[in-house]
Amino acid sequence: MRKRTNKKQTMKAQKMPRIWLLITLLALVTIAIYARTSGFDFVHIDDKKLITENRLVNDKTIPYTECFRTLFKNAHYKPLVFLSWKAEYQFLGPSPGHFHIINWLLNLINTILVFYIGIQLFNHIFTGRKYEIMLAAFLLALLFAVTPLHIESVAWATERKDMLFSLFFLSSWLVYIRYVRKPNFLLIIAGSLLYLCSGLSKSMGITLPAVLLLTDFWFQRRISFKLIIEKIPYFAVLLALAWMYGLLQFDAAAITPESSANEAEAIGSQISNIEMIEKLPHLLQLILSASVRFVLWIAHILFPVKISVIYSHNIIFQHLGFSVYLFPILIAAMFFIAWKKRKTVPALITGLLFFTITLSPALALGSSGQAIFLSDRYTYIPSIGIFLIMVYYLISIKNNTLKYAVSGLLFIIYFSISLKAVNYWKNTETLFTQSLKINHTSGVSYLNLGKYYNETGATQKAIAVYTEGIKNHPGYYMLYSNLGKVYFDQGKVDNAITLFDKCLSLKSDYVSALANRGAAYGMKNDFERALEDLNKALQLAPNNLNSLSNRGLIYFYTKNYDKTITDYLHYLKIVPNDANIIGMLGLSYRHVGENDKSIDYLSRAIALMPNAPANYINRSYTYNVMGDKTKALNDALQAQKMGMKVNQNYINSLKK
Repeated sequence: MRKRTNKKQTMKAQKMPRIWLLITLLALVTIAIYARTSGFDFVHIDDKKLITENRLVNDKTIPYTECFRTLFKNAHYKPLVFLSWKAEYQFLGPSPGHFHIINWLLNLINTILVFYIGIQLFNHIFTGRKYEIMLAAFLLALLFAVTPLHIESVAWATERKDMLFSLFFLSSWLVYIRYVRKPNFLLIIAGSLLYLCSGLSKSMGITLPAVLLLTDFWFQRRISFKLIIEKIPYFAVLLALAWMYGLLQFDAAAITPESSANEAEAIGSQISNIEMIEKLPHLLQLILSASVRFVLWIAHILFPVKISVIYSHNIIFQHLGFSVYLFPILIAAMFFIAWKKRKTVPALITGLLFFTITLSPALALGSSGQAIFLSDRYTYIPSIGIFLIMVYYLISIKNNTLKYAVSGLLFIIYFSISLKAVNYWKNTETLFTQSLKINHTSGVSYLNLGKYYNETGATQKAIAVYTEGIKNHPGYYMLYSNLGKVYFDQGKVDNAITLFDKCLSLKSDYVSALANRGAAYGMKNDFERALEDLNKALQLAPNNLNSLSNRGLIYFYTKNYDKTITDYLHYLKIVPNDANIIGMLGLSYRHVGENDKSIDYLSRAIALMPNAPANYINRSYTYNVMGDKTKALNDALQAQKMGMKVNQNYINSLKK
């Protein structure tokens, strides 16, 4: 009996190193590609809005429970992502390095999960052929690890949502596969909870129940009522998630002003329809757009060339021409062939269906703007379906030399592309410079690169980029608005107004241009036109901070202090700790004779921004009006000490 036990233990000891050796190789490959991202910066598409400048994340006074309220009843509902960012920011700080490190560590875990899922899946079709099972599972995970199309999901801090939803999605799927092989209702409960966590990380995780049914097909489980009954916990989670995403309108739930600002796709994501097909019936537009994206995503997974953060839909459609009308037929033919071969090549139909099911939320996006049309990040989980097909055919090659040669060549190509492409995400400049190399007419790329230069103080570079963008994409209205804002900040008000006019001639309801033109008119003391623009902007977007700030200032200049107070109180409901607005409120309250409120707001402004002498001198004036000359003198002297020129006669009057 003892000898048998030792023999069994010896066999296990021989098996385990092989698995851990393969896992180690996967880890080394992943680290080789992504470890360098720990030195990368945030990029100016969503990282600031969602992480570093998001009060939900960076404000310690906001409780963690608010993560579950933000964006509730919205398709972008992702409380676990906000929770992870908030905890990370509070404990590790605002440095981008650890955000990137955690992303690629999660990607490594996901790669290992794909490896174990592969073992289970291939064990069914390569029964008893342990070498082929391990090789197939390793190749599946290796392709998942090295594909260049996953770089966007891993190297972009904002895409923590991809990392988290995939972690729970793959874990739940693996648990269900274990249930299929050895039924235990506790596994169903565990899998359902993991599915819930996946859905609370990103809405693309909602597709898991359909993947479970596909798994039943893969394992050739007999169609029965039991297959549906056992999945009731998953369907219950599905309904709960649909309700949380606002897909089931049992009640009306308004999104709070602050919440509505917490999700923003890459700048320009909602730009324009596809010009080539925009005159067709809407349903046909959706079918053609989805068909083209479906085929091109597969092609890009297989041939990952010309990697970019932006793929311009109009350029792609112009290049494809009338062949786009053949894409639905091509897809139908693909599925027809796959279905006909379902018994001899089960991986073909299973892989295609997995790809389709998991990609369906992205395919369902009707407004395919440039920044979301063909984004690589949407393939993170769906690509497993294509890799499943590729691996099946690789393993089926009878000649081992050819099999290893093709597999090795695929690895070398994908790995070398990824090693280069990951560097595009080093910062905003490298990201959009690369995008413009791929498509020099991409207005979105010019917009984001110019915005980056302007925010980092490289004003002349920003002007050059915006100007070049207007030359290459003259119909892209945001470029005129952003260039106008640069000129406005330089004091070139007339130039700015001309550019805002051009922007609004292309899109008359663009709120940012209206708000900025209103401010420009205010600089020229044309308050009537200023208020006309700002009123229209606030009708379109009542919570637009720029419009509220500018209109409040115009009201202040025109001595409509009550209206200034109304606008600024509204502003502070959205951003409670803006010291400049709080200081202006304190000044406005003094003008309407509410001196106690004036002192209160000016004191708050000083606490938030102690190095601003204007708040001290304004509080001094209020104290003086109230008859407290001692406090008035102290504040006046403090303002003078900080470098402000204070009228000496005023100081002398306070000393009497």
